[in-house]
Amino acid sequence: MVPAEVFKKYRMKRDTGQGLRELWLTNQRLASLSHKIGSLLNLRTLGLAGNNLADLPETLFSLPRLERLILSNNRLASMPDALGNLATLMELRLDHNELESLPAGIKSLRRMQRLSVSANKISEIPSFLVGLRQLIEVDFSHNTLRWESVSALPWEEMSRQLQSISFQGNKEVFEAPPGLLCLEALEQILLAGKSLSLPVGNQR
Repeated sequence: MVPAEVFKKYRMKRDTGQGLRELWLTNQRLASLSHKIGSLLNLRTLGLAGNNLADLPETLFSLPRLERLILSNNRLASMPDALGNLATLMELRLDHNELESLPAGIKSLRRMQRLSVSANKISEIPSFLVGLRQLIEVDFSHNTLRWESVSALPWEEMSRQLQSISFQGNKEVFEAPPGLLCLEALEQILLAGKSLSLPVGNQR
């Protein structure tokens, strides 16, 4: 449990708009997170990597200004649909958890720029990924992605801002999916056993 004094010291005051903007609780062996996290209304960055979290309080997903959520190296097997309520979120890191699918709430995160879900158990990439038009970096490395799922996506409709995508460590993804090379901003594709670097402007 997060120590109560953290919230006493940094409790948000609605009338003044003052409060904590960044909170890093990395490698604290936390097994749970206080619902009081929702009182930090001005929080922009929340770092919770390297803990023992298997679930998260609903109040976390009501933070109105959160831009970065770092949840790497925990025990999360799923994420609630309420994740989609974090309308201002631009970076989400869920590396080294126990996810078997990409959380559905991600489809509502229209400002998302950086998404990392490496080292999970994800076998499919849902079609809603192509609807995230602000994505710059995506990391699917070291999952169990199936080629039929990856190749079926309309990659040519992906974010025109996308610069880097990683499929490393996915044995079936050893070549670039059809349509992915159409993205002009794309500079790097990391595949199962190699990397493909592209010139700026993707001039082929």
